Amino acid sequence: MNKLDIQLFADGDVVPPVETPTVETPPVVNENTQTPVTPYKAFATEEEFDKYTQSLSSTAKGSILKDIGVANVQEAKDKLVKITELEGIQTKYTELEAKHTVVVAENELTKETLILSKYDVPETFKDHFKTLVKAGVTVDKNIEDSAKEVFESLNLTKVNNKIVIGGSSSKVEVTSKEMQEKLRKL
Repeated sequence: MNKLDIQLFADGDVVPPVETPTVETPPVVNENTQTPVTPYKAFATEEEFDKYTQSLSSTAKGSILKDIGVANVQEAKDKLVKITELEGIQTKYTELEAKHTVVVAENELTKETLILSKYDVPETFKDHFKTLVKAGVTVDKNIEDSAKEVFESLNLTKVNNKIVIGGSSSKVEVTSKEMQEKLRKL
């Protein structure tokens, strides 16, 4: 539509025209674009186009390699192979560590059973004896030495396949209450 200047006459007086304010709009800036857009380039031959696209892809590849911290594609492949090997080694290590834990637990149980059978501790005292033996194990003293020490400190001896306090057959056999009291004192 065209703007028309209209003058209104009232009693012969001329009314000046009303001016409309002009508002300037700011130029539209695309916020997503960080670099200016390069103008359209026309290529004379297909060879020029191929060189241009190769240049762009080479630049992009170089940028990506720099971002991941390698100098070239072969170095990236080598690192990927090493990472894959490392993950396999870590999986194998975890499996072996679990097996080792099971073997160590079975070994400890076997040692305890061997010690209890070697000293022929009555069933009622086995738990107390094991507790005292385990408490005596140190860096310098293994479980066998600790069991021998506990057995000797309780002054226990075997007479006719019975445990007797005092080391001679003339002594009175220990009742379970007496043995428990003696074990508690230690």
